[in-house]
Amino acid sequence: DKPRTYSLSNYYSDNHLSEVGLGYHNVVFNGELRTVLAVTIRGTNGTIEEWASNFDVGDIRTNAENDDWKNTNNHKGFDVTANRIMDLIQQYIEDNKIDEDVLVYWVTGHSRGAAIANIIGANLEKAGCTAFTYTFAAPNTTLESDASSYRSIFNIVNSDDFVPCLPMTN
Repeated sequence: DKPRTYSLSNYYSDNHLSEVGLGYHNVVFNGELRTVLAVTIRGTNGTIEEWASNFDVGDIRTNAENDDWKNTNNHKGFDVTANRIMDLIQQYIEDNKIDEDVLVYWVTGHSRGAAIANIIGANLEKAGCTAFTYTFAAPNTTLESDASSYRSIFNIVNSDDFVPCLPMTN
């Protein structure tokens, strides 16, 4: 119901951009009404801005002025973009008067979109939300020691794909 695509380039002029599709549908599960909110995040579109964001792992000594970089343990380009998309998700929920008490998030993305989806999924799980995050070819996103403990994030990886190895440890 009422799907919408948002382009961060309509709101921001820096490198930390992407597009997200949002839509919801009410379902009955085990006799209870639930609202499933689909959050689909596009991978890199080939622009220099998004490629620059892909390679901006961040340096808190020189980049502390960016208010959208909320978790400096996360890759800066992905974290900034994820937080901006979270703001759009919250606005979408408010605009569509979605009852957050029955809300279930379904988050997905590929490549850059997968990295952003992982951060969003982690934030939703930490906040106690019901969320399911499925990603494809996600690059590494965080230095958080508990990153492998999330129960609602599922990363699908082709063992021949180099992208999930980036950025490399050293």
